Amino acid sequence: MELSERKQNLLASMFVKNFISADSDDRKSLYDEFVDTFLADIKDAEQVVGNAFVEAGASDETIDEWQRYESDRKKYKCCECEICEIQPGEELETARLLSDELDLMMHLEGYGDRGTISDFMKTGYSFVAKKDGVIVGAILAQKIMDYGSYYMYVNCFAVKASVQGRGIGRKLIDHLWEQALEERIFCIKLATERRFKAYDVYHHLGFRDQDEETVYMTR
Repeated sequence: MELSERKQNLLASMFVKNFISADSDDRKSLYDEFVDTFLADIKDAEQVVGNAFVEAGASDETIDEWQRYESDRKKYKCCECEICEIQPGEELETARLLSDELDLMMHLEGYGDRGTISDFMKTGYSFVAKKDGVIVGAILAQKIMDYGSYYMYVNCFAVKASVQGRGIGRKLIDHLWEQALEERIFCIKLATERRFKAYDVYHHLGFRDQDEETVYMTR
């Protein structure tokens, strides 16, 4: 989505205002949300945001904090993560990630009719993101038929908190989208809640609400 220069400057100013007024403990979360949701829509984003900090009269300490986050993001982006199918033996590591980030306890095996990570592995549409061999993101999905047409449904989607805002979530979604298109499936669905930060992130990734009652989203 290409924004006018005025709207880009407005987004930067709003972020800077919120960043300055936020407690130190909340600033990293605000930064990650801004990067995930809006950074790609702002041309020369670092310069635009930097100018917004100066215009807002931010202290040197506040600007230094923002620049540290920028430096960390650039450093991480220089190291590409790998998107691949979940391999046997990685179920526990994947389950821990989902537990830490979503407070979701995924079953491993031996639960009768309860779905497990191994079941998702068999679908062929569940992937992890790895950085230096460590799982830092996961997406568990399955192909579903509805009224004669197939779509992909995302059951679980998470990125490790320490590396959020680095584009890993977008890579996972885009990888699933590529797999869907290869099978001529043109729809991905998921469910979330409006109170979650991820709701805005999903909108930025191309998902849209299906209706006003249930927050099912479709891309």
